[in-house]
Amino acid sequence: SLPGRGDFHAFEVKPGQAVRFYGNQCLHFTKDNSTKSSRLSFDFRAVRLHDFARSGIPEPGSGKTAKWMIFQYYDVMQADGSVLTSPEEWKILIKLPSCRFC
Repeated sequence: SLPGRGDFHAFEVKPGQAVRFYGNQCLHFTKDNSTKSSRLSFDFRAVRLHDFARSGIPEPGSGKTAKWMIFQYYDVMQADGSVLTSPEEWKILIKLPSCRFC
């Protein structure tokens, strides 16, 4: 669907399948589970570093605020899988010559 359409529908998936969608752009919800089976959901939010500038997420230290902030709501995972733990590490990362965000 597209943002603002309101054409909600359930995802039909089988055990072991996954669904990827742009939940940051389209309203979404879930219904109560009325079955005797458990339902498990993993929620991942990711922004590629080279897409970060146009994401609308304020950069740490920018003085801007938003509901979703890095190191408050989002974490930053590097290509090697390591996770930044502080705004100071962010400042080092974006200064690297290999940083495509810079």
